[in-house]
Amino acid sequence: FYKELLQSGKPFSFFDHYEFNQELLAYYKSLKPNYSLNIFTMSHIQDDPNSKEVIGDIFDQIFSAEDLDVSKTNPSSYGLIAEKLGKDPSEILFIDDQSSNIEAAQKAGMSAIQYKSVDELREKLIALIHG
Repeated sequence: FYKELLQSGKPFSFFDHYEFNQELLAYYKSLKPNYSLNIFTMSHIQDDPNSKEVIGDIFDQIFSAEDLDVSKTNPSSYGLIAEKLGKDPSEILFIDDQSSNIEAAQKAGMSAIQYKSVDELREKLIALIHG
C-alpha cells in the first residue's frame, strides 16, 4: 500500500494510513540496551521520514526483502540476513506475525517466535532468557 501511495504522486499524510504499535515499540526499546534489534521487512515503509522518526533509535539495521531481491518465505533469505549481521543463524531470534516467515526462519536455523501480542511475546522471551 505504501508503494501505491508513493506512486500515486499525490501528497499524503503518513499517519492517516499507518499506526505503530507503541506498546510493542516500547518493549523493544527496553530490550535495546542488552540486544541488537534489527528488522527484516517486505518493502520500504521504514524509509519514510515519519517511520524513521519513530523506529530509528530502536533498531540497528533494517533489511528490505525488496531491496535484497528475496522472499521472506524462503529459508535462504534468513541465511543472507544472518550473513549480513555477521552471525550464525542459530544466534538469531526471529519474531514475525506470519507463520510462513516463522517456518522459513526456523528452516534456516534460527529460533523464532510468532508474534500475537506484546504480553505473549514478553512471556516467551522471558522463558527463553531464563529457561
